[in-house]
Amino acid sequence: MSVLKGVLKAINNPYATIAKDGLICGDISGYVDTGVYTLNALVSGDLRGGFPKGKVVALAGEKGVGKSFILLKALKEYLNSDSENEVIFFESEGALNQDLLVDRGIDIDRVSIIPVSTVEEFRHQVLVALDYIEDIWNQTGEHSKVLMCLDSLGMLGTDHEVNTSRTNDNKADMGKRAQLIKSVFRNVTLKLSLLQIPMIITNHTYKGMGQYDPTKMSGGQGLEFAASIIIFISKSGVKDPKEKLKKLMGNNLTFIVHKGRMTIEGSRAVVGLDFKGGIGRYNGLVDMFIKAKIFNKSGAWFTWGEEKIGHGEKQVYENLPNFINDDLINELQPYIEKTFCYGAYVDPDIPQNTTKEKDDVK
Repeated sequence: MSVLKGVLKAINNPYATIAKDGLICGDISGYVDTGVYTLNALVSGDLRGGFPKGKVVALAGEKGVGKSFILLKALKEYLNSDSENEVIFFESEGALNQDLLVDRGIDIDRVSIIPVSTVEEFRHQVLVALDYIEDIWNQTGEHSKVLMCLDSLGMLGTDHEVNTSRTNDNKADMGKRAQLIKSVFRNVTLKLSLLQIPMIITNHTYKGMGQYDPTKMSGGQGLEFAASIIIFISKSGVKDPKEKLKKLMGNNLTFIVHKGRMTIEGSRAVVGLDFKGGIGRYNGLVDMFIKAKIFNKSGAWFTWGEEKIGHGEKQVYENLPNFINDDLINELQPYIEKTFCYGAYVDPDIPQNTTKEKDDVK
């Protein structure tokens, strides 16, 4: 018996393994498709990727930026990808209703809504849910096909805040909320990884005081440390040029990797949100194909090799679903890796061995 196997036997931790056999609490078994190819590439380095299972993902931004919209789009894709998938939705804003879910094309038979108002309430209920799911796994040996989400962390108060409000006591919580949020993720992060359950959380941002932290998340550092991926979202309005009053027709959403395990921090992508049409799956792809020199643009015509894709960007997007296939996606992959991924791309123009070999000493 090797030392490693002997140690594992002595420790008697059922989830400990030798790395060669796979990491029960670390390996990623799959992804939750965001519903937008460009966003998939930004967060996972793969058009066919998305939010990793077993990890905590935070979508943070100012109010009205579309955090909940992106969350619901991912939930729809998750439910549509497998008829056995289910969603546990912790909701703190009181903004969710059945009609909204139905309008988004979400199967309401497979979504449970759990209202929570305080961090303590959320911590208790998510741990009860995870314990129940872990019992199923121990009995069957199969992972439950569940996604968890919280919309939003920024709206959760504390028991202390509720009690002081009732008694008209104005004492501050002295950082109690931030400590509680840390406690939540100390308890749930490893368990989510073990059970391969993705958790997507929306959170508010505010302007920081320092020069190097212009944007910060609410709730202290608990989520900062626990989340595998944090995406900051900002917006800029897009006005209809045909309207005399230049009425807003949508927003350009800028997604920035604030923290990433698979893609480089600071990476960004811009995706258009149309107030009527939402965000299309192919939004932002044409620009990537042009930059990767896969599509060529001559005047108003876009071509792929000898084949014409469309006349004008609008027509290209209309025709793109007819052209997207594995060959085209694979052709784009080196550009995605070069743009978003850590050390995944080797530039042939840069010498890889920059050290001179020393003469042998005789």
